Amino acid sequence: MKGNVTSRQVRYIARFVALVGMVGGAARVGAQVAGDSGSASPRIAVPASPTRLWLSGGAGFGRSGPSASNGVDQYGGMSIDLAAGARLTSRGYVALDATLWHRNLPNGSSRSSFFLVTLLGYPFNSFMNKLYFQAGVGMGHASFPTLHVTTNQSRLNITEPAVQIGVGYDIPVACPLWITPFVQSLDTFGGARRAPSANPLDFGSANAVLVHAGVAIRFFHAGPRGACTERPDITLR
Repeated sequence: MKGNVTSRQVRYIARFVALVGMVGGAARVGAQVAGDSGSASPRIAVPASPTRLWLSGGAGFGRSGPSASNGVDQYGGMSIDLAAGARLTSRGYVALDATLWHRNLPNGSSRSSFFLVTLLGYPFNSFMNKLYFQAGVGMGHASFPTLHVTTNQSRLNITEPAVQIGVGYDIPVACPLWITPFVQSLDTFGGARRAPSANPLDFGSANAVLVHAGVAIRFFHAGPRGACTERPDITLR
């Protein structure tokens, strides 16, 4: 029980850190714009080479199953994350993201999938300019064999709205390819609450949860000036 509670706390902390990072990045850009407009000797914000197309394909390992405070009916398995999008601003990208997870169990296959519109923000400069925070919304679908979340051994099918929070770091390897370690938390919401046991502190719901980590290979279109090894950034001069 203690280990499962700790995993929930880690998931909440990761979401909070990602939210703080994105808010901090937005505030930083706003402060730069305000400083440029109010300064007697305005600094010129020069966007770096415009990276347009963005493609990503990665694999990892994660834990998925019905949302439950005690982690019952949740199992580890392989995951795949695919995304495609474009540069939105000098510090952000928008993309369509698909995350798939699967595990074969003695009582049937357990699987979850999430399809989202996601935003990636790069709020920092210097060597931290390759660190990004990610947030997305969309739909999640899952089918889990259950032993505890439902009163009898059965299968729980879920299709609900979903949210995504993530963090990662882009590492340039060969123009225009990057390797990106990442961590993501994906959850559906709106499912009915369930009580898997007589313990009032234990509860579950007809929602899908997936927490996974992996490595992706990413392609960033370098644009006419061919900036392949530096994250597009706002350079002040």
